[in-house]
Amino acid sequence: MRNVKLGITGPMSESNFGDFAMFINNVYELGVNEIVAFSYNKGFSQKIINDYLNSYKIKNVEVILKESLDGPEKTNKDINKKVGYLPFNAPTLTPIDILHQIDNYSELESNIKEIDVLVVNGGGYFNHLWNNSLWRQDMLKKIIAPILVANQLNKPIYFTGNSYGPFDQSEEFFNYIFNYIKNVRFGVRDKMYSNVYLSRIGIDSQKQVFIPDDLFIINNDLLNLPRKEFKDLSNIGKYIAVEIYYPLDELKDIIEDLKRFSDEIYSKYGYSIIFLPFDFNNGGMNQGEFLKNNLEHFYLYDISKTGYLPIEDVAHIIKQAELVFCTRYHALVLAVGQGTPVINMMKKVCNDHRYYFNKNYGILQYVFEGIQFNEMDFIKRDLVETLEYLEENILNVINSQKQVFNNKRYSENLTTLRNKRLNYLDNILNRK
Repeated sequence: MRNVKLGITGPMSESNFGDFAMFINNVYELGVNEIVAFSYNKGFSQKIINDYLNSYKIKNVEVILKESLDGPEKTNKDINKKVGYLPFNAPTLTPIDILHQIDNYSELESNIKEIDVLVVNGGGYFNHLWNNSLWRQDMLKKIIAPILVANQLNKPIYFTGNSYGPFDQSEEFFNYIFNYIKNVRFGVRDKMYSNVYLSRIGIDSQKQVFIPDDLFIINNDLLNLPRKEFKDLSNIGKYIAVEIYYPLDELKDIIEDLKRFSDEIYSKYGYSIIFLPFDFNNGGMNQGEFLKNNLEHFYLYDISKTGYLPIEDVAHIIKQAELVFCTRYHALVLAVGQGTPVINMMKKVCNDHRYYFNKNYGILQYVFEGIQFNEMDFIKRDLVETLEYLEENILNVINSQKQVFNNKRYSENLTTLRNKRLNYLDNILNRK
């Protein structure tokens, strides 16, 4: 263990797999024993700390905000106004607005005085979607609060693998926040548009460092933990791993297509389905329960037993799958990181595909750098059309993608990307 005391902030306080799993993986990779975790949901954060990090010395500090000066009634009234398809934009907050809104400022300040460096965990939360959502904006401010206090105390601040943008009507907000921070390095997990968005608001390119996603390479100690569920996959036989969180009404509308797909891939190829809900309720679990009641040869990973989707389990299930069929970015990340063929259904955010295109094509671009590939083979848009295509062509899809993964350059890229990440983490510990 390194003799450095870290603070970590980021979206690790909820049961969404991609968010909390990046936090756990970063702690394992950094190899630092003493950590202050700044959370916005202390209960869930403490659960994953107890389950994964009980051998570490971790203090869990919840960021508490005072009620907005405008009050919830006025905020709700304003947020319900519409401009096109987007909610009305609340006034742009500055760093001083957020600092004054921290209810436990003294607690944050005293803890940040004790750390050597603050890490801003990876994710896709620095964008208009988060800032312009009433409940996400509250979480975003709680993530940002320790950054602002650390900046006041001149602590080094390192962002790990984040996406930035689209900023849209929130550009001025991020302009004021990011340009307030001085002793900082922005880890960027794509070579696409994040740099463009940061440059638009005046962030020096020398402060921007490309690194792969925080979950692209999972720590071996995590992978080797005893699995909690689906310990023996041999009784299932061949399967595809499915993660989708389309609205339940949309799935109900196409249930006959989904039934046909499930029946066809089993009768023709012997493929069952293991469904991986990345979160509770409409984040995946509701969809999984609905499909379990309607499809044959279907196995649901019930996260109500564990409280979340365990990292070691999902990594193993994806690695052993014939194909991953997913909507979420981190299902795609785990698949391409382990060489498993994958079809990613790109969802719209704020009525367009920019958010997911930057992330999803972004990872394909750097994983397959130097290899001829067609992104349309990996990223699809129409769900029913894709199901119909896979019913007849799934073996061709799998074999075609395996040729890409078997390319010597792919394994070389994995080594290069791992070294980039490890070098960046080492720079954090040495404050370079």
